[in-house]
Amino acid sequence: MNVAIIGSGLTGTLAAIYLKKSNADTNVILFEKSADKTLRGIPYSHQLEYQPLNVNTKGMTLFDDNPLHFFNWWKQNHTRYPEFKNIVPKEGDFVQRNIYGDYLTETFENMNQSVSKPVKIVNGEVIDILETGNSDYKIQLADGGIFEADKVLFALGNFPPSDPTFVRTSAIADDPAYISHPWLDNAIDDLPKDASVLFVGAGLTMVDLSVSLKKRGATGKFYVVSRRGLLPRPHAETAPYTLKCVDKKYDTALELFRAIRKEAKEAVSNGIDWRSVIDAIRPYTQTLWLNLPEHEKRRFLSHIRPYWDVLRHRMPQESFRQISGLQESGQMELLAGRICNIKRTSADNLEVTICPRNQTELVKINVSRIINCTGPQSDYRKLNTPLVTNLLNKGWFTTDEQSLGLKTDIKGAIIDTAGNSNRKFYTAGPPCKGTLWECTALRDIRSQLNQLIPVIAN
Repeated sequence: MNVAIIGSGLTGTLAAIYLKKSNADTNVILFEKSADKTLRGIPYSHQLEYQPLNVNTKGMTLFDDNPLHFFNWWKQNHTRYPEFKNIVPKEGDFVQRNIYGDYLTETFENMNQSVSKPVKIVNGEVIDILETGNSDYKIQLADGGIFEADKVLFALGNFPPSDPTFVRTSAIADDPAYISHPWLDNAIDDLPKDASVLFVGAGLTMVDLSVSLKKRGATGKFYVVSRRGLLPRPHAETAPYTLKCVDKKYDTALELFRAIRKEAKEAVSNGIDWRSVIDAIRPYTQTLWLNLPEHEKRRFLSHIRPYWDVLRHRMPQESFRQISGLQESGQMELLAGRICNIKRTSADNLEVTICPRNQTELVKINVSRIINCTGPQSDYRKLNTPLVTNLLNKGWFTTDEQSLGLKTDIKGAIIDTAGNSNRKFYTAGPPCKGTLWECTALRDIRSQLNQLIPVIAN
């Protein structure tokens, strides 16, 4: 049996490892269009001065049955990294992302050296899938290469963010001072130390980029604009907590939100950290999401999601200290609102007009660079990606009702426009967000693959 895995980031690499563990005789071909991202993807390839994992070493194992796998690797290998050479590794460490990429790569390579049929890695962009008429497929590459597969796992990961509304309708989209893709290696390069920067979006990407700039010695002003002006909350040590409010089914997102908020308040009044309540929701999140009607999912996304995101997707304490320091010193200013105009006034200056939230008076700022940190584009119909476009046009892909990813069943089988899932196409991770909501963290991807790989391997 030939299995093609398209994408060699975290999901694709881990899927290859799990497949070979499940059925060593399976022929696995792993496709990656960017050679420098092979076996680590974009998140674990960067060499930024500051880009820690958002989960500590205790929670970043690749294997459910070996919860200390990453921590033990970290203990054995931390001396390879000069900045960590003299530390005593702890389970609560938040390790740099590129270091985790080393762990992911080495775990794959150790597996691949131990099997009789190693995974084949092909560097090239997959642009289309063709049917052969014999219940298998031909994988077509941009360079003309063709590979055969019986089953295909699309490990597509996250796509770059879409441009903010105003940018899409203005000439600024083509201005070199506007960075539409914050994960590009040169997003913050070539900036004078005293240059002012506007970050559009206040999430974890903004945190990493702004702290990296600070560590480079940047003295310019950092402006951060988002619709609600909310920053991710910091991590803290939490104790196990038994959630009570999941004992019933909720008909509306508001009912669910109020129940969780009420329980969190009661927990805090009893000396329990609110984070314990949020973390206790994790085993139930997918079921809660699946039980909500589609119109209530839309309400959640419109009204509740921004508050959920800052509580659920938290930043390390060190990140919080760095961001707090930038705000206290006045170097960072957080603005709640939206961009309503951008005008180039000189070779090194953009004048940006902000419409503040719930205010009528406009705010004007001057910056040298604008970086889009609004989060991944999830509406596949808006992607400029040949493979996705071709499969959407064929009807083999279709988006979920909320345009959060692809339409799939709960195990990751891809559903086509006719409502069928019999094409032996599968996916895991971010493409399943519309079906499962919580499916982008390592813990969720492990859980998905543990269910999906036996289906693919047999």
